[in-house]
Amino acid sequence: MRACIGCGGIAFQASAAHESQQMEGMTFTAAIPGQKCASCGWMYLDPYALERFELLVARQLAEFGARRGRTFKFMRRAIRMPLSDLAALLTIYPGTIRQWEDEEIDVDEAAFTVLRGLVLAHLQSEPVPQSSPTIHTIVS
Repeated sequence: MRACIGCGGIAFQASAAHESQQMEGMTFTAAIPGQKCASCGWMYLDPYALERFELLVARQLAEFGARRGRTFKFMRRAIRMPLSDLAALLTIYPGTIRQWEDEEIDVDEAAFTVLRGLVLAHLQSEPVPQSSPTIHTIVS
């Protein structure tokens, strides 16, 4: 990192920020490593750790058997799958996925099963980075 976009400062210190995601009646939290500007306190999160957090949340949702459209969208985005690619894989119209994700209609169980499998396969094929966060789950 060269200079802080908040103040232009050039001194940074290692730090962490607590991120959380609420879905399906659960709250997922993790400390995400990053760099904090010594001058203004602006926080720069490690993008790989943040992406890993999203993937780990998606995995827990897949294992839980999540059912909501919002969760479907989160899981699809966590594996960086474009809506059009998933629609082609499922042989359905992209508009149908939009309706699921906007919770206008219920997500087809077979489609959710496919997406859960894709999430789990994505994590198995990816090496664990050094900055992988530890997820804590709170069920409400």
